[in-house]
Amino acid sequence: MEAYRYDYSEWVTLNGDRQNIRIRSQDLRNPVILFLHGGPGVCDRHLVLKNQSGLSRDFTLVMWDQRGSGKSFTRASLQKEVHVDDYVADAQQLVEYLCRKLQKQAVILACHSWGTVIGLQLAAQESARIAAYIGQGQFVNGAENERLSWQFCLEEAKRLGDQKAVERLSGIAPVDGHYPNQKAMMIQRDYLTKYGGGNYKEHSGMIKSLLLPLLKTKEYSIADILRYAQGGTHLSGVLWDEVVACRFDETVQALEMPVLLTMGRHDYNTPAALAQGWFQTLKAPYKEWAWFEESAHSPIWEEPEKWGDAVRRFCLEHTHC
Repeated sequence: MEAYRYDYSEWVTLNGDRQNIRIRSQDLRNPVILFLHGGPGVCDRHLVLKNQSGLSRDFTLVMWDQRGSGKSFTRASLQKEVHVDDYVADAQQLVEYLCRKLQKQAVILACHSWGTVIGLQLAAQESARIAAYIGQGQFVNGAENERLSWQFCLEEAKRLGDQKAVERLSGIAPVDGHYPNQKAMMIQRDYLTKYGGGNYKEHSGMIKSLLLPLLKTKEYSIADILRYAQGGTHLSGVLWDEVVACRFDETVQALEMPVLLTMGRHDYNTPAALAQGWFQTLKAPYKEWAWFEESAHSPIWEEPEKWGDAVRRFCLEHTHC
């Protein structure tokens, strides 16, 4: 097992809320990559550390359990009103903290799924502090996202002759991004995972795909996992309306830093066709699209070596931080 010179977790207070970050690096003078996890509430530090620790030779890796998520969850989180803007503001304060602590002018954002909702807005608002934007499972338009994701599941159910799934999915079609209720949304996401639109190689249900990696890691204790589950369930409900209202194809048409999109060819959680349309018209000083042919929603651990190599090369060639 490789030894890391800097390898620790730390508590930080962001906009009055105590939250946990995880740092791994061989040299704190190296450029900083801040990972913004998906969900809301689906922390992934354990998977980043498992699959991308090789990047810590050239970069300082920072994983953040966001407000009300994972290690940052408390029972009080269930009583606090939260909005997407709160997460953007937290991320802004965290970037400022890291720049001050690690003596950097800017950090690199590596955003996944829901993390792209936060990171894209942050990059558009705080360009001086963001050295590069890396998107994965890029979210673009909430209503179209859910229509295409649901449609994929229904078509796969028909192709596979799964009549029960056809019946269940036919009764929960989203309208302008909204399912009849949260249970219906979870049903759709479960079929999405089973049909390979979430993880291309492992067609297991959503609970199994999330739970087993957590049980196998030392990053989260059993108590942490219970908090993780509470936070994820709560946040997906209270933030859904605001998330599906996002229309980044209309509101974010230019970025002032280099952009890399690392997209799974088989992603139907955030259908890649939407990201392609947005990317083609996006104005940026440099932009690059990387397909991952054996991945769906998460190339970072579906094709970890290829993803790490693409990120390392892009960051070393196109960022100066």
